[in-house]
Amino acid sequence: MKKGVISLLLFLFFISLVSSEVQTLGGIDGFPPGTEINLTQICTNCTFVNVTYVVLASGQLQNINQEMTKDGTFYNHPLEANLTTSIGEYVVNWLADPDGAITAGNYNFHVRRNGTLLTTAESFLYIFLAVFNLLAVVFFLFHGINLPYTDERTKDGTLTRLIPSKYLKMLSIWIGYGALLWLLTIISAITNSFISLASMRTLITNLNVYMSVAGYPLTVIILSILLIEVYIDMFVPLFKKFFMNVTKKRRRN
Repeated sequence: MKKGVISLLLFLFFISLVSSEVQTLGGIDGFPPGTEINLTQICTNCTFVNVTYVVLASGQLQNINQEMTKDGTFYNHPLEANLTTSIGEYVVNWLADPDGAITAGNYNFHVRRNGTLLTTAESFLYIFLAVFNLLAVVFFLFHGINLPYTDERTKDGTLTRLIPSKYLKMLSIWIGYGALLWLLTIISAITNSFISLASMRTLITNLNVYMSVAGYPLTVIILSILLIEVYIDMFVPLFKKFFMNVTKKRRRN
């Protein structure tokens, strides 16, 4: 377990160093999703620079085929915000004529969840929180599964002893599920920050969204079960005792 965590830390540290060497539009941090991005190019001996197409983060090809606006040696073309909603790497392909020779090329930029890339120190903090939440998930779900729930009864169904641990069982499942959602959120933040883990990004993000939505009915179910159990264990015996006393008084009279 300890060796695995250390290996993961070293791997992410290495990826952050390698990623920092890549020169991209917007720098290593990139842009937040849904941002209009100015695609730029500098050419001192071109008469035109065209944006031909952009490979979106989803893998789709967006045909542009438009000439960039020229300002001296600076060229730019705005990429609409509705095309940058997906998180990941975008590749811009261009066509120009430096010194009259038709030349094609490309460069990339990144769209990140918060518009920034996690630093190495932040990555270590996220990994520490992820390990902490993982331990919390294992601890609470273990007790949620293994704690007894059924009260002790005789063969004829008579209650002999209440099991208070059934309340801890339900609360452990609830807290463990919440810790699991935090764990998925942290892992999603890490994968969204490192391009090398982009293949896992969609899976983890969608899983986080679906489980977050499922958390609402789960909360309602657990709270309902707890309220029913409290009612059965506390109020039903009081009502029974009350009616038995009333019945005894009537018989005496």
